[in-house]
Amino acid sequence: MKRLRWIGALLVVVGILWGWSTQDRPAGSEANHPFTDLETALASGGPRGWELQTRPPRPGPYRLIPGGEMLGRNEGTGLTCRVHDDRGMILEEVRLKAIPGCDQLVVYLEAPGGHRTMAVLRRPG
Repeated sequence: MKRLRWIGALLVVVGILWGWSTQDRPAGSEANHPFTDLETALASGGPRGWELQTRPPRPGPYRLIPGGEMLGRNEGTGLTCRVHDDRGMILEEVRLKAIPGCDQLVVYLEAPGGHRTMAVLRRPG
């Protein structure tokens, strides 16, 4: 019985030490995609041939989050995109209306501390 308690205590200590040792180390995605300025973040994995239409409201540095939402150029169409916090509260919102002759793309970015933000890109079509 004492041996089981000793082994259990040892496992707890090892777990705590392992948690502390990995706390300051960047995760795999952070090591592969470091935070950088907006232009570099968009160029690192963003779509080609798009130009910045609306800068993110949250200051950088940034890291691009894969995915995004696209709005075509059909008149009368629109798109609303939101960034929520963990409780579901809306932190940011962007409403797009179609621009004749242009496609628009909302890209999501991560800022330090795990905060998400958005930028709007466009390309002539």
